[in-house]
Amino acid sequence: MIWDDKGFLISKNKYNENSLIAEIFTEKYGKISGIIFGATSKKIKNYLQIGNHLYVNYNSKSDSKIGYFKVEIFEALSPLYFDNFKKLSFTDVYMPKPDKDEDGNMIPLAESKIPDFQPDLLVPDSLGDPACQDFTWGMLDNYNKEAVPRMVLHNVHVFQNTIQEVNKIVAAHRDVAQYMVPNDLAAVLRSIYEMFEDPDKAITTYEKYKQYYRKFGGQSITTINQEKFNQFFEQKVEQ
Repeated sequence: MIWDDKGFLISKNKYNENSLIAEIFTEKYGKISGIIFGATSKKIKNYLQIGNHLYVNYNSKSDSKIGYFKVEIFEALSPLYFDNFKKLSFTDVYMPKPDKDEDGNMIPLAESKIPDFQPDLLVPDSLGDPACQDFTWGMLDNYNKEAVPRMVLHNVHVFQNTIQEVNKIVAAHRDVAQYMVPNDLAAVLRSIYEMFEDPDKAITTYEKYKQYYRKFGGQSITTINQEKFNQFFEQKVEQ
């Protein structure tokens, strides 16, 4: 059996010194396991990261035996989920307004936010925002007519980028989505799937996952009225 497809790398385990056994969730064939020879070589190991979208060639002599993958990168998604957004908080990529003192006067960034302030140093831009080109800390510190529009455009870019990435996660198959987000958030996603699959047990499902909801600000959720809680997850299909 030989076929070509595209898919997401969802797991990998060492097979021998130079090879891996990988699980790839493909568009046409679902979740498939296979051996990738030479997976530790410099040529391909950098893009064999969980979550990456790959071109896949699969070859197997029998349906009962594990086959072999040849892979090429299609879209490097892993850095988006496992590099930038796990190392950078929202406040690191979003430009807030300057702080103010007790009299309402703006406190320069050099004093309030940035140690070893260097006005000619470029503002870091992990998202490739055009508004940040040639944008220095000195310009940002002045908070003037040039700085403010740049900050606004940058923040709009951040929001737009965030929405696009969230949409990718929502549109992904659940087996893929759980590898794109932190474990606690993946548990919340699983609970939502389970609630819609069995609305009558929605409140029981929520109680099972309640510890994860509390981590994301779910302290105020009430489950007093079980009937209304379960009704929320009932899906009515009009004929």
